[in-house]
Amino acid sequence: MDMDTDTENQQEAVNRTDKRVRRWVGIALGCTVAAVLFASVNYVLMDVLENVKPKPHLLFVWWATRFCLWAVLSPAVVGLLRRFPLQPFAASRAFVHFIASLIFSLIHMGLHLSLAVVLMGRATLPGGSSSLLVQYVHSYPLGVLAYWVIIAIVNTTNHYERIGVEQLRSSKLQAQLAEARLRTLQMQLQPHFVFNALHSLSDLVTDEPKTAVRLIARLGDFLRLTLQNSTAQGVPLKRELDFLDAYLEIERVRFGDRLKVVFEIDPQSLDAEVPSLILQPLVENAIRHGVASHIGPGLVQLVTKCRGETLLIEIRDNGPGMPTNAREGLGLRNTHERLRQTYGLGYSLEVRNQGESGVVVSCELPYRQFNYEETPSDT
Repeated sequence: MDMDTDTENQQEAVNRTDKRVRRWVGIALGCTVAAVLFASVNYVLMDVLENVKPKPHLLFVWWATRFCLWAVLSPAVVGLLRRFPLQPFAASRAFVHFIASLIFSLIHMGLHLSLAVVLMGRATLPGGSSSLLVQYVHSYPLGVLAYWVIIAIVNTTNHYERIGVEQLRSSKLQAQLAEARLRTLQMQLQPHFVFNALHSLSDLVTDEPKTAVRLIARLGDFLRLTLQNSTAQGVPLKRELDFLDAYLEIERVRFGDRLKVVFEIDPQSLDAEVPSLILQPLVENAIRHGVASHIGPGLVQLVTKCRGETLLIEIRDNGPGMPTNAREGLGLRNTHERLRQTYGLGYSLEVRNQGESGVVVSCELPYRQFNYEETPSDT
């Protein structure tokens, strides 16, 4: 557990570092592009209006140092904004930032002119006026404006980050809620089947003790398979058929030769993802209403077919059929709800009489290939 926590912490630290590096790389590229753009415009204006042709590389250095210094000083602006946020608006905090913008521009101008002397040998704009006063008049308001531009960028970025975090939290909560509902429905189905099996077992203990022992063994096998996959919401169809076969072994003990089950499985459907334990309550309904209430041999057919992007599952029985006023039982009702939670409106589940006798349950699901790589290994 501690190793997992340490690994998660290390991964989080790496992600933070990568994010910080990407941010500063983006800022550096932005400063370079802005410097090229402003230097180009400055060159054209000086050429057209003043008939002066400054050296392009010196103009680029002038503007690049200016933008880079704004970027270097921006963390101080961000820190001050966290200390005195402008939202919700308060006049006192706005006044603090106004004073800070004046100081910010003064510091920036001093650093910029110092760097200009080091890099270009002069503290004034190449090709422009040599007066420091003129440079002050031009540069100081621009520095104040840059401070408020940084404020606007930070506030806008924070706003959209908050929206993203809220959307992520909302989607996680919705996913957790859906998973909780699915687990609740699944836990309702398991006791429902167990109670039915125990009821049958109570009838067999006295009259047919050997059959009761076989039933207990088969019930144990089925519950073991169920517990091994209790956390899985989606399983491949072939694994679901294994669950179903374990369940049918129990029913064969109960009904003996009266129960005949026929599988017609499309091989292409075996790797389709289906909700765990989705077939058992449907087959149980077919056995209980179609076989148990039927005089003579009972037949249950399970058919699966792939039709393009749709998986078709049909369960048929040869029982007396469904009365017109039949009500939906717990197993069928929970199956409906589980499918609705998993697929939304992208599924269909229909129960109808077929011909003169029997009932067919037809279920159509979106075909999804099961991803075995995401299946956690048993430990």
